[in-house]
Amino acid sequence: MPTNSCAPHMYDVHTSLKKHGKAPRRVVVLHGGPGAPGSAAQLARDISSRHGVLEPWQRADSVEALVAELACVLRYDAGLPATLVGHSWGALLGYMLTARHPELVNKLVMIGAPPFEARHAKGIMPMRMNAMSEAQREDASELISVMADKTRMQREGDQILVRFGRLMEQADAYNPLPQQPEPMIANYRQFSAVMGQVTELRRSGALIALGESIRCPVVALHGEYDSHPVDAVRRPLGYSLTNFRCVVLPNCGHTPWQEREARAVFYECLFAELES
Repeated sequence: MPTNSCAPHMYDVHTSLKKHGKAPRRVVVLHGGPGAPGSAAQLARDISSRHGVLEPWQRADSVEALVAELACVLRYDAGLPATLVGHSWGALLGYMLTARHPELVNKLVMIGAPPFEARHAKGIMPMRMNAMSEAQREDASELISVMADKTRMQREGDQILVRFGRLMEQADAYNPLPQQPEPMIANYRQFSAVMGQVTELRRSGALIALGESIRCPVVALHGEYDSHPVDAVRRPLGYSLTNFRCVVLPNCGHTPWQEREARAVFYECLFAELES
């Protein structure tokens, strides 16, 4: 994992850091994926109605480098200590940053966090398949087969990952609001490299063990019907963290701010955490 060093050239703020609201920007919104920059753009904009927000677009191709990259963003641009708000993969990145650099973080809010153990991660895709129509399941099966073709993915990986991501968005939703979807950008090289490392961190138990270094408050906001099961977050973190709470959002899928029945409750909970 990274050291405390931070070279200014590691992170190009002109192309990879979105700033919302007024300084000091003490809230840092972390997108999902890995390799899905901009997927939390609406979340960042909504929070900026009351708080200054940084929205870094993660660029590095390893867990170690992503943590170092995020530490640079916080040191150079955030009001410290910052509150991290991570969605999906972004929740894991925030968790790892908080463990390695506790001096930079005041609170960690994890939205729709993925499982912390390998046995639970294996159940995500079956849950998604069960939520799909027959036509969607056929499309998903075809894309999964294509993603096993390394030669093709080297040529078309970003475009295929966008198609796969759109399909998973539909499977992960419970009762989504009608809205114009955010433009989806995908980085397959980053996704492939980082997910392989996360899989090993889960398998070895190192991911949960990182929690022993976290002392700040950690709050999980998790949809009742999220395909990432809430107990795969609530149970391990309840044991490993000293200051942890989990709020289950009724009638909610993986992305609460896009949910018809849960959006208002989600933002009420989130702003309460940001302002407490």
